Amino acid sequence: MDRLRLVTHLAVAMVFLTIVIGGLVRAYQAGMGCGPDWPTCNGQVVPRNLLVLEVFLEYTHRVVAALAGLTVALAAYYTLKSLGPRSPATRFALVALLLLIVQVIVGMVLVRLHLEPFVGFSHLVLASLVLISSTLAAVYARIGAPQATPGHATG
Repeated sequence: MDRLRLVTHLAVAMVFLTIVIGGLVRAYQAGMGCGPDWPTCNGQVVPRNLLVLEVFLEYTHRVVAALAGLTVALAAYYTLKSLGPRSPATRFALVALLLLIVQVIVGMVLVRLHLEPFVGFSHLVLASLVLISSTLAAVYARIGAPQATPGHATG
């Protein structure tokens, strides 16, 4: 159970960090720091011009988002494996993963449409929903699987 709690809490932290860095990207108007390329940055896996603030911020946002995606996927896997498909933790973790997949697609569209405001708004709303779902998964994972009481079945 310790690994489950660690991964679910790490997923929450990584999603939060992604949102914070996304806020910096927006505040510094760095959303096009990697150009219209996605998933590459200015046509490269690792851009050569990382010392340019806008490139650094957008690239960092993408890298941290990828790591957040990995932790959200791991959280979904571990909740499913440890608590089963009917657990609230598993359900919230799977919702977070599904929302994150949509979030990635919206992020790509945002870059390709050169930061169209409604798409940017949708990107932020989805990020918030991923954070909420991940947080609920972590809370329910901390509580654990329901315990059987004498005379009552669980499940």
